[in-house]
Amino acid sequence: MIGFITDTTDTKKKEFVTPTGEEDLVILAEDAVFSADDKTVNQNVLTVGSTNSGKSMSICEPRLLHTYNSSLVIPLVKRRLFDRYSALLESRGYQIIDLNLAHPELSKTGYDPCKGIKTQDDMLTLAAAIVGGSSKSMDKSDDPYWSESTAGCIAALMGLAKYHGNLTMSYVMELFTQLSVTYPNGHARTTLDDDFEELEMVDPDSQAPRLWRALSGTASRTASCIVSLMTNALSKFCGEYGKALFDKPEAKMVSFKELGRKKSALFITTSATPSSQKISNVLYADLIKQLFDEAEEMGGSLSVPVHILFDDFACGSKVEGFAEYLSVFRAARISCTILLQSLSQLSSLYGPYASTTILDNMDSMVFLGSLNYDTCSEFAKRAGMSAEEVLKMPVGDVIVSRRGWGTRKTKRYPTPEDDVYKKYIAEPDQVRE
Repeated sequence: MIGFITDTTDTKKKEFVTPTGEEDLVILAEDAVFSADDKTVNQNVLTVGSTNSGKSMSICEPRLLHTYNSSLVIPLVKRRLFDRYSALLESRGYQIIDLNLAHPELSKTGYDPCKGIKTQDDMLTLAAAIVGGSSKSMDKSDDPYWSESTAGCIAALMGLAKYHGNLTMSYVMELFTQLSVTYPNGHARTTLDDDFEELEMVDPDSQAPRLWRALSGTASRTASCIVSLMTNALSKFCGEYGKALFDKPEAKMVSFKELGRKKSALFITTSATPSSQKISNVLYADLIKQLFDEAEEMGGSLSVPVHILFDDFACGSKVEGFAEYLSVFRAARISCTILLQSLSQLSSLYGPYASTTILDNMDSMVFLGSLNYDTCSEFAKRAGMSAEEVLKMPVGDVIVSRRGWGTRKTKRYPTPEDDVYKKYIAEPDQVRE
């Protein structure tokens, strides 16, 4: 059993009590355990710590151990978490969804980004996510013309696919592979122009022909740049990778709205490959949008709350629209845990405005240690410590901030000593009484 743990900040002693019962919990540290049903704060958690500081073991795994009622989205790089926790969650009545973006040919589940499209604006939103996932950022400091034109042309392909009665990502890719461009009189003429002209005659309200004119009819240099950017954005979705992910039977395609209707655990396996990173960022943007669509259909909030884990949140490309959505997560019964290596990662990828918005919507923060001076300085201010003290903070010590609770230096949550962990997860030789 777990005994008393000495608080090094004063002479008092406090007892660590393993959480019990079937209540969803937010576990931040050994003495920072809260109900996920607490309505006074949002349940978003920002976790910052260098590599191997224990972010997964101390924050993510306790969340899985003590979630009984909320749907979960769980990213994986290695399959360890799936092997450890899928059976446990299934025993609690969860629908287990295993989506492998790293090796879609091995995945039991497929994913079609076009599945959630309802409106023409949805097409532009998805296209922007695809273009955003193909570049390091889409900050306002960049010239927006090229990204907007490229996204518009990809959205136009989706509109044409809908007109042809086959709005699937596979067919959008087929249309893209059919695309070729010639330059009579120095201006672009594409092999799809006749289709768009027909669409405009049949449906004058369709935005697809207008969006396509960002490419068709433009000067050769402009057109060739847009085609190059489209190729960069879409090429990883073509070929065997796309077929394995997009062409599975309908019954095996993931439905994100289901997470808000029925207790579900969506495990998403990713890798460092460009195709996997790109589709995962598109997926998260699509996931959040579909969950909000479902919440709106249900009168403003999901029937089943959804908690999303974002591992290495700022290591790839940004999730389009995340800062704006995060501001209204709570009303829809959505929450998230973000894992970062440093605060500078966040500001570098999302820019000063969006990164500040993200931080402002985190009612809980956990710092597990780092040698990044700016990050240490920020948490030092919160804890009333010097940056040098935080830089020297022993491994296993953490700084926890929670709105209405304050900021404290304490100890990491001892996951291996959790009763649920010892009973269901630990190997027999790992259990310590």
